[in-house]
Amino acid sequence: MKKILLLLIFVFVGCGSGDPSGEYRVGMSYSYFSSNGSVSFYNISGGVQNCKTRGDWRKEGDNIYVNGLYNNNCPGMSTLNGKYLIEGSRLVGPR
Repeated sequence: MKKILLLLIFVFVGCGSGDPSGEYRVGMSYSYFSSNGSVSFYNISGGVQNCKTRGDWRKEGDNIYVNGLYNNNCPGMSTLNGKYLIEGSRLVGPR
């Protein structure tokens, strides 16, 4: 009985949708989420980060909302503002 209870606890805790942290791939770009609510999006070209753009994130249910992304030198980065879902090591969106 104890083994079943421990297994259920592990499944519910392990499968819970925690806050994003660390690096996620987003299409051809990457994102890095900090626990303080900030996020950076960037591209990698020739092993070097470029177009690094900072914004904020918040979580509601399974959805992660990113806003505030704007970079004068890389105007396309603002299209990454939006609603996302985490699927494995990928960030899916914006929706």
